[in-house]
Amino acid sequence: LGVGKGVYDRLTEQKYAPHNVRFSERAQDHKQFANVRAECYWMAFKWLNEGGSLEPHWNWDQLASVRYKVDSSGRIQMMPKAELKKLGYPSPDIADAFVSTFARKSVVNQSKEERQLNKGLLQQFDFHRERRALTHKRGS
Repeated sequence: LGVGKGVYDRLTEQKYAPHNVRFSERAQDHKQFANVRAECYWMAFKWLNEGGSLEPHWNWDQLASVRYKVDSSGRIQMMPKAELKKLGYPSPDIADAFVSTFARKSVVNQSKEERQLNKGLLQQFDFHRERRALTHKRGS
């Protein structure tokens, strides 16, 4: 595993249930996307275009520097970080972390009926979101 292994291990140690994302693995829609990374970027792009929004943060500008290309099979492939660096773009670490949240079907993006089935997970999500908001307010 990559650099994220230490974070994954620590979260597991703290009784969280992190989901391991391997960008290099085969995409679910492997006819359109070269790998999971390309598929995640596509889903994030689609989500943002359909009204999804992010809280303001200076690191989101990384999303604008990410580039893609089409491979010899006609599939979308994100430009590797080494190529981005050669072109003068910063490493999109924050952007990669954001799009990795699309690697797995999200409870938040489910239909109303599906959300009812997963109400406990949503309550846990809301608890952590409120806790972050309180921590943010105290630090202001």
